[in-house]
Amino acid sequence: MLFVRFLWLVFVLCGGGSDEEPAGGGAGGGGAGGGGVANAPWLCFTASAASTVSTTVSYNGTVSTPVPTVEYSKDGGTTWTDFVIDDTTVSLASGEKMYIRAKTTNPAFSDGDGTGANYRTIKFVMTGGTIAASGNVMSLVDKDCATTAIPCPECFLGLFNNCAILTSPPELPATTLALRCYASMFNLCTGLTLAPELPAETLTEKCYERMFYKCTELTRAPELPATTLPNFCYERMFNGCSKLSFITVPFTSWPAGLFATSNWVDGVKPSGIFTCPAALVTAPGVAGDFNVSKVPAGWSIDNP
Repeated sequence: MLFVRFLWLVFVLCGGGSDEEPAGGGAGGGGAGGGGVANAPWLCFTASAASTVSTTVSYNGTVSTPVPTVEYSKDGGTTWTDFVIDDTTVSLASGEKMYIRAKTTNPAFSDGDGTGANYRTIKFVMTGGTIAASGNVMSLVDKDCATTAIPCPECFLGLFNNCAILTSPPELPATTLALRCYASMFNLCTGLTLAPELPAETLTEKCYERMFYKCTELTRAPELPATTLPNFCYERMFNGCSKLSFITVPFTSWPAGLFATSNWVDGVKPSGIFTCPAALVTAPGVAGDFNVSKVPAGWSIDNP
């Protein structure tokens, strides 16, 4: 009997338990109850009241990659159920969480050629009370959340487009981006109060195009660490964010490329703080010249 108790103690101290825990790290909306994985890394939705989560898929032109296969869990990662794109609707009660991840590895989620001529867009549709997102968005393409490279152009194009009840974003940890990968991701998310961190220092064309367009509750932009801005990368990024009053950038000159900051801050709050290196020319852009949208008119300049 003493030997059996000794074995049981060793098992507990060594962390014996569920074999569902994936290889990635990160927060996934807090601890997972019901015997699930604590600090699960997957994309997570938490409802404030009775709500539903579903998806729609639309096409423009042709896309060769298959519609991704994903699954969801409502018990913290112990039990997983197929989530069929453009078909499954998940109902959530007040306070209930839903985790979602790739069944294995998806070569793409949304997908396209990066030009806007050929693409498939998959977006979440949310109804009911407000919903907070958390966890790692890369779980949609990588079950284990191990990759930090976005696998295809337009991968998360319009992912939460017009989700007015979304209040917080998931983590976007990718450091290797793809053409137009986050374009319109939070377009018209009028309930979004926080922006995700954007750690990538090397950008691609149109990567953040219209990313936060008309996010009217957003007050602070994420830090933007890139020092070189490719064509169209910030085009209309914060356009229509009427409460936005804080932006920080590290670049020392405005881009010579096409439309990198075109209309990027039109319609932000009339007063705010623009933090940047002292070497950056901080005069507002020329009205009507889309290629030289710069510092919002009326904002104070902070050179740390």
